[in-house]
Amino acid sequence: MKITKITPYIIGDVRNFLFVEVETDEGITGIGEAGITWKEKSEAGYVEQLAYSLVGEDPMRIEHL
Repeated sequence: MKITKITPYIIGDVRNFLFVEVETDEGITGIGEAGITWKEKSEAGYVEQLAYSLVGEDPMRIEHL
């Protein structure tokens, strides 16, 4: 199994939350919460940049990632 795509989502109006969707080549999708709740836009940018180094990696190797 390999990571194929990582997408950040900022959700909310007053208090925003940053969620991250991780997709794999086997059709499995995971959703997690990331970052600090008061700097969502900068954290979303960080997640987008980090995604480049994580695509192609095995999501089961948590310590490696």
